[in-house]
Amino acid sequence: MINLKNKKLAMVIAELILALIICGIIFVITIQVFRSTDITKTPYIYSFMKNLPAANEVIMDDCYLEGRCRSKNQLPEDPYEYCAKLAYYFNISGTVLCSNNRYSLDVIKNEKHYNFKLPNGISVYGLSDNDKWQSKDSSASNKYIDILIDINSERGKNQNKEDIFPVRIFRNGDVVPGIYDGQADDFLYENPNFFGYRVLLNQNQNNSTTTTAADIRTSDEINNGTKFKNDPISFKEALCKAYGTDMAQDMLKRYYEKDITCDKEDMAQHCQDEGNYCTIEVVKPKSSGLVRMLGL
Repeated sequence: MINLKNKKLAMVIAELILALIICGIIFVITIQVFRSTDITKTPYIYSFMKNLPAANEVIMDDCYLEGRCRSKNQLPEDPYEYCAKLAYYFNISGTVLCSNNRYSLDVIKNEKHYNFKLPNGISVYGLSDNDKWQSKDSSASNKYIDILIDINSERGKNQNKEDIFPVRIFRNGDVVPGIYDGQADDFLYENPNFFGYRVLLNQNQNNSTTTTAADIRTSDEINNGTKFKNDPISFKEALCKAYGTDMAQDMLKRYYEKDITCDKEDMAQHCQDEGNYCTIEVVKPKSSGLVRMLGL
């Protein structure tokens, strides 16, 4: 005969264990949710930095085929036209104000006028027919436009590195992290928390190319047995590891019009091997709490 008292006690213990498990899951999720850099900022920045170069490729092809660009590697000379094309390919259904050049941070804080708003809620400022493709050197072949993206559109307080981030677009279609005027810690190309990148190793074998994450550990780290991690690194460090000091510093100077040095060891070891070459890509942000906890 089953002892009802023992059965009841077993059920109480099982319920207690279940309650503890649920509390633990909620606790883990709560911790991750408060990590706003990973969860609420980087997904929006990642999607923009991933999709914008693809849209640029289509716009450059159209511009060349229509006879308005001299090569397939040029965006339209008129930023107004580029803004209108970008809004079209991003499938903007709301208001598009390509003639709006009021995009300083003070204006965004107070008036919140934007060129257009993407379906995921990002607002874009700075694409204007009043602004020309820029460069400190008027003869430079690759000029750029600096824009600001507001990751929560008209919501929030609109603060640097909180929900407003700079992006630099070049006329050859390149898209790189922007910079703020100010101190060195405002240069977001050095901050992997917002603009995270990784180095990809491309190996040519049997007439095919295999792409994997590159081992970017320094010689000292390898000799000391430091475990390889595929964590996001900054745009600057990714360039240095993928292309080597000399080439990376040339690229950084072209992108930011200033001398920028690589801080760590030259090109990643495997990127130098014969038949290999490395590239970089923006990193998809980490999953949120429960998914990450389950290892998915």
